[in-house]
Amino acid sequence: MEITNQSYIGLQVLIVEGLIKQEAFASIREALNKVPAGKSKQLWIDCSHLQKIGLSNMSVSTFVGKLLELRKEDAEIILFGMSSFTDRLFKLLKLENVFRQVPTLADAYLLINEREKMAVAD
Repeated sequence: MEITNQSYIGLQVLIVEGLIKQEAFASIREALNKVPAGKSKQLWIDCSHLQKIGLSNMSVSTFVGKLLELRKEDAEIILFGMSSFTDRLFKLLKLENVFRQVPTLADAYLLINEREKMAVAD
């Protein structure tokens, strides 16, 4: 797992890529807590590994529980790279409205760019 921290359009964006093991969520939370106060936090998580989640000794429900805990850190969470299976699972669990989902990392950037354009237009 790799965490990339960058500033983008006035936001602090943490991008998490690779297989996430349960103990890695502490590192993610620590990275979120290092974001300066007053900065909007974005947490973008690569979910292409979710089909291999059994390799990390973590269930999907544990993964979702950890995501819910991270929402308490005042970070918007965007999930990308979900397989069709994972996408259906999130819909069955009614999580599609809880976490924003985009197909790719590039789409996460596009989403933020669109929001910025809409905010400027208003």
